[in-house]
Amino acid sequence: MTAPTSPYCTSADVAALLPNLINWQEDFSTATTPTKIAVTGLISRWAAKVDMAFAAQGYYVPFEEYESEDWPAWQTGMLLLMNSLAVAGAISGPVVKPAPAIGSKKGYDDNPYTAEFRDLLNNVKENGLGFRARVRVGSPAEQWVESPSGPITDYLLGYIDESNWQTITEYTSLIERVRQQYFVGMSRWPTDHMALRRRELIGI
Repeated sequence: MTAPTSPYCTSADVAALLPNLINWQEDFSTATTPTKIAVTGLISRWAAKVDMAFAAQGYYVPFEEYESEDWPAWQTGMLLLMNSLAVAGAISGPVVKPAPAIGSKKGYDDNPYTAEFRDLLNNVKENGLGFRARVRVGSPAEQWVESPSGPITDYLLGYIDESNWQTITEYTSLIERVRQQYFVGMSRWPTDHMALRRRELIGI
């Protein structure tokens, strides 16, 4: 599977979230409010918002596959969900807003579609939603995608050969030496720890 391009959903995807607003039709049309043309315009605008959120963290937009890996299908699904939720929230507005006595379960004073979309945007800022895609050097996304967080993670990602226990031991020792050298008295590692931990420099 290849990386999708913006926009990430269709008007039918949005209609699936708001069937009661269009008399349970499968899609918007010229006879619905809003019209299909209007919804399509909103989809493009909110897709730009999604792109901006990922680009701000260092992902290439349009998205590209990470190195030789296939594009995960779940990432396409998440982009579709984000785009659909954003537009559904913009269209429905107060129509599906929680009653004052109930409130929003997400802690926002708006409808649940917008609340869920905001949660996903916050996750993009925190960890890129776990996306594995091409990233820019030195960006937060590079650390999430490329920097190993420890021997266990490296084993799971296939950075080391599970049959070579000497390699695992040496790599563990290297990480410990780096930690002892830089981590003492600091709340977080300096930026050069990324270079020290990159597997191509370690020779693994």
